[in-house]
Amino acid sequence: MEIPAWSFLQRQGMDAQLLQYEYAEGGGTADAARKLGVSEHMVVKSLVFRGEAGGVLALMHGDCRVSVRKLERAAHARRLWPASREEAQKLTGLQPGGICPYGAGLPVFVQSSLLALPRLYINAGARGWVVAMGPEGLAIPGFASVDILAASIKAKRDAVDR
Repeated sequence: MEIPAWSFLQRQGMDAQLLQYEYAEGGGTADAARKLGVSEHMVVKSLVFRGEAGGVLALMHGDCRVSVRKLERAAHARRLWPASREEAQKLTGLQPGGICPYGAGLPVFVQSSLLALPRLYINAGARGWVVAMGPEGLAIPGFASVDILAASIKAKRDAVDR
């Protein structure tokens, strides 16, 4: 079986490790983190969004949310919305639960704070496979490092209380 992320990172000479875990439908990053024994904050989720001009891929901490408004600004898109599972597969050629940014054929927007972590765990292009790597695996030409982090309700409440 071809593992797109692993193949790409190997060709680039990146220091990475291919890991397998038991994939659970709907388990998401929390399930993957638990099975891998790592913090969900270090697990990268790949989220496909659609717009009038096509799709984009947003990479975010597993325990955080994407601000669609910030992503629209970064992508210079008038309006974006989350792609359905079927649309995501059609746009990337990869099955949801295994979507990786390498070779997906979409503009990629990386949450900038991911690049500050010492180790990341990202889908390898097939369900149940992840690549463990340093942040340099996301600091590659063609990937835009941007702030697309949605403010949490608690953070908004704390800001109002000050």
